[in-house]
This record gives sequence, C-alpha cells and structure tokens, in this order.
Amino acid sequence: MSIVSLWFQFGFQQFGPRTRKSLDAEDEVRSRNWNPRTAAAPRMSADRLLIFLKAPRPGHVKTRLAAALGPERATEAYRFLVETLLHRLAELPTAELRFAPDDAAAEIRAWLHPGWTLAPQGPGDLGQRLTTAFAAAFADGAERVVIIGSDCPDVSVCDIEFAWSALHTNDVVLGPATDGGYWLIGLRHPAPELFTAMPWSTPQVFAETCARCARHRLRLQLLRELTDIDEPADWQSFTARQLTTATNP
Repeated sequence: MSIVSLWFQFGFQQFGPRTRKSLDAEDEVRSRNWNPRTAAAPRMSADRLLIFLKAPRPGHVKTRLAAALGPERATEAYRFLVETLLHRLAELPTAELRFAPDDAAAEIRAWLHPGWTLAPQGPGDLGQRLTTAFAAAFADGAERVVIIGSDCPDVSVCDIEFAWSALHTNDVVLGPATDGGYWLIGLRHPAPELFTAMPWSTPQVFAETCARCARHRLRLQLLRELTDIDEPADWQSFTARQLTTATNP
C-alpha cells in the first residue's frame, strides 16, 4: 500500500487535521551558524555515522502506530520512514547500519547504499548497545562518532555534518526530540556514563543526559529539535507534509 493510500485510509479518518507547520530542515540548520564550506569539505574516516535500525517485522516495529494502523500497515509505515531517512542521507559516502535483532542482516541489506556497511547491534538494552557501538567505532580509529535512530525522517546531511563539526570542540552533541528523548547523540570519546541505568523510552531521557554531561563536565552542544514518528499524531503530521510535497513539487 502506498503512503498516499495509507494516509487517505487512516490519516484523516482516525486522527483529524493538524495545522502545525514544521520548519525546513536545511534552513534551520543553516540558521544556527552552519558553514556550508564545512559541509562541502571531504569527509574523513575519523568521522563516523552509525544508524540504528530494526528488521521490518510486523509486531516488532512501531508498536504504538500498530494500535491504530495494525501491525502490517505499521510495518509498511516503518519501511517508508527508514527509506525516507536513508534517501536523505544517501550522499554520505560512508555509514554503518547497526541492526537488530542480530539475525536480520538479510532484511537490512537492501537498505545499503554504495560504501555503506552492516553490523549487528548485539545484546543488551539500548544503553548497552549504544555503549558497544561507540566503543567499536573508537577502537576502529574514529575520532567523532554520531549515532541516530530510524524514527526521525527529517534528519539531513547538514545535521550530520554539523554534529561532526561540533565534536571538534565539544565532547557531546545531542539532537533533542519533542517527546523528551533525543534523535542524535555524538561523542568525541567513549562516555558509558551517559547510557548506564538511563530511563529509556521516557520523557526524561534528554534532560537526564544533559544533567549527566554537566555532572561529568562534558562540553555539550545542542542541535535543533525534531520529532520522532512514534505516535499516530506524529504519523499524521508527517504524511500530511508528504502529501503537500507530492502535490506542490
């Protein structure tokens, strides 16, 4: 089922109109002293991007959307969100897709772009998996490591470049999400203290992470606020923007 079909069948019927207008991703990044010369510069292997993904299996992705759409359509929605995000980042010459569960390589491989790689997330809760991913990247010679999830399709190449640039002079970069979490975290060195005993999937994650940065005297740079697509209202807003773009190219 196409994104347009999903919207007309489930969007207006179940969720009603929503009028809040989102800001353009590229314009807002540039409004925060973004230097386009930095974005155009060759990317070095010292800069790494890791993207956390799940296998698109019904019942295992977008469970909050599934309550409204059903598990099959929620999985279609998840596929569309992932493909939208990866298309926006396709010009990056390297990225690592970190997938879960660990037996999902065949399902994730179709999302690889030339020069990109695959790796399993490994065992443990989100904090342990983030700690493992950062440690592996730094052990492999990375100097600035950025991790994003697959829930925020508005992330752009400018966002990633801005985060890498900020890590030249900061220890941590965070992209706050409207639900109280974060859509991006970047580090200049391992910081497992940011991931241990964290109240994951609660509105306190971002605030607690900022508090820990202050407690451990880590220099922190904040990026723009974006919305993760988790709830039916988030999906409604996102699909409405997609329809507007499709009808007004």
